[in-house]
Amino acid sequence: MRPDAIRILMADDDPFVRDMVGFILESSDYTVETAENGREALEKYKAGSGFHVIISDMNMPEMDGRALIREVRSIDPDIPIILLTGTDDAASAKSGADECIVKDENIQDAITASVDAVLRRKGLVS
Repeated sequence: MRPDAIRILMADDDPFVRDMVGFILESSDYTVETAENGREALEKYKAGSGFHVIISDMNMPEMDGRALIREVRSIDPDIPIILLTGTDDAASAKSGADECIVKDENIQDAITASVDAVLRRKGLVS
């Protein structure tokens, strides 16, 4: 599958992070839709927009990343999910996400590498 055919749903309550991650992924030819929190992301996911990957912040108002992951996994246990977190802690690793990325100065490289890795593992790209 070509990168421009891959649809990514990205949820983060910080507009700067949403814009930055969206820009990074769109620069790699992915199609990105954003949400301000887990609840909005879940609504967009349930609307059936054909997302291939979900990227979610850990701490957000209304619905946090762990709750979003649980809800999405109950619908599709196989969708690749990447969790973004401000701290590298054990709770993040136990979230049910396929990958966990710490929001730091290496996020640009980490986000594209993680998306590529989960897509390869799911057989969506070679």
